[in-house]
Amino acid sequence: MARSPPPRRPPELMEELVEEILLRLPPDEPAYLVRAALVCKLWCRIFSDCNFRRRFREFHRSPPLLGYINKPCFDSDGKAPRIVPTTSTASIPFFSLPVLKHWWAVDSRHGRVLIISYQEPHIEPVRLIVWDPITGSQKHLTVPDYPHTVKTGAVLCAVDGCNHLDCHGGPFRVVSVSAEYVEGVRLTWVNVYTSETCQWSAPTYIRIDSHVVKTPSLLMGDALYFLLQFGMHILRYDLSKHALSLIGTPRLREPVTVEDGDGGLGLMFMFGDSIFVLSLDHNASTEGDSRWAQRPRFVMELGTLLPSHPCGKSQVIGTVEGTDTVFILSTVGLFTLNLTSRKVIRKVGSGEDIFDTVLPYRSFYIPDIGKGGQSPPCIEG
Repeated sequence: MARSPPPRRPPELMEELVEEILLRLPPDEPAYLVRAALVCKLWCRIFSDCNFRRRFREFHRSPPLLGYINKPCFDSDGKAPRIVPTTSTASIPFFSLPVLKHWWAVDSRHGRVLIISYQEPHIEPVRLIVWDPITGSQKHLTVPDYPHTVKTGAVLCAVDGCNHLDCHGGPFRVVSVSAEYVEGVRLTWVNVYTSETCQWSAPTYIRIDSHVVKTPSLLMGDALYFLLQFGMHILRYDLSKHALSLIGTPRLREPVTVEDGDGGLGLMFMFGDSIFVLSLDHNASTEGDSRWAQRPRFVMELGTLLPSHPCGKSQVIGTVEGTDTVFILSTVGLFTLNLTSRKVIRKVGSGEDIFDTVLPYRSFYIPDIGKGGQSPPCIEG
């Protein structure tokens, strides 16, 4: 009896079609990208191609949330700053910093993290560190040479018109916010460091009767916003004019600075188990609480979204800048929540090591298996 011929192999997809399929893999799940790159030599070569990597970033438009720093505090217990993944699998080989005796991670933006390093707690910092967890690069900066203590700061890309999809290795700016009493008056200074000149700018200062807190700044347009102690004021720094100003705020419980959804400044807070946003009224007076809308906007009610606890209490402790994602800390854990879909994305931590805020980290991670990991940025000309 004649044997039946073996089944014919299905025709291979054209490389262009394979690329279109791979482009649609979710960027916030790097494990999928790693597995796809290991399927065959063709797929591995596609992931290593600079043009594909550029198209992948442009297709998804916004860098995904990859993790957060969970314990940005003085007492590091001999541990180095590290990124806690928010992905379903810890598939990203983040580079670590050396163990710092005392440190505070104060800001993260455009693929970089800003860390203040101290010799001892509650004394003047010895340096600032700009760290890229994806490439491992780190830049150590001496603090500005003025008689005051660096309290917080911000880091951002220094390229005009950049889409911030792949800022690794490019020029950056660091905004240092410092404070000190001078002849009985509390002054706050701002200095700006530019990596292209490796120099600090001359200081700009303002009188503030409050402390700047170590919570992440908010970048909107050409201005940075820093929350002051007890949320009573917001410090605004205009990056183009190098000017400081104060914005009075109403009394709210543990507010977080956010973009209000209409391109303006807002304060997000919780009342009961509901999330609200209070928007700044740009058409009102320029002083005091009257600048804010009379009624906050209801965003959503947590209700049964989070696991219940008899002594349950929830708090918004962070937002992912430029997105609808917020971090909610409850007695049962740390969760990410999408305000548009009104759904919990996932539980990302136990919440036990959270101090009073989290520092989100966003970046594209596209594995280059052929080179043993994340390839350096592609130079396209």
